[in-house]
Amino acid sequence: AQPDDRVIHLDPGMAFGTGLHPSTEMCMLFMEDVDLANRSVLDVGAGSGILSVAAIRSGAADAVAVEIDPVAARSLAENVELNELTDQIEVISGDIKESLDASRTFPVVLANIIARILADNAEAIGRHVAPGGLLITSGIIEERESLVTDAFGALGFSVTGRRQARDWVALLLTRG
Repeated sequence: AQPDDRVIHLDPGMAFGTGLHPSTEMCMLFMEDVDLANRSVLDVGAGSGILSVAAIRSGAADAVAVEIDPVAARSLAENVELNELTDQIEVISGDIKESLDASRTFPVVLANIIARILADNAEAIGRHVAPGGLLITSGIIEERESLVTDAFGALGFSVTGRRQARDWVALLLTRG
């Protein structure tokens, strides 16, 4: 590692998120474009925790990482500990619809999940984005992009950024 590198120690185990998939890479590129300094971040469908750790390494004050799969949540907790970030990243094992106080909002929310899951959970995810806040979504196959834009558009979100790598799409959405 070089002095200015942001190092992430990761053992994904059975969880999604090694940093090698285009959807993860595009989320990280959006995080470089967004000012995370001293902000709180919510990572929905956190998988291995790579995005939560990257957010902290990029200056976020703290993060809440929610993962519905109990096996992935164990890997997530282990990776948070491996990176010595247990004081900055809260790990929640459970469904975003039930596991986080509905009134709790964040200036930045990350959700690297497939399009159908994003669309089906748009209301549950969207309520945690603070007014004027940002939602970075990825894991979207190009042909299903409209599922996501329609679901979040109906909730007052607008697309303010878009990246594409092969058939994969990532979106930066702003809550109106």
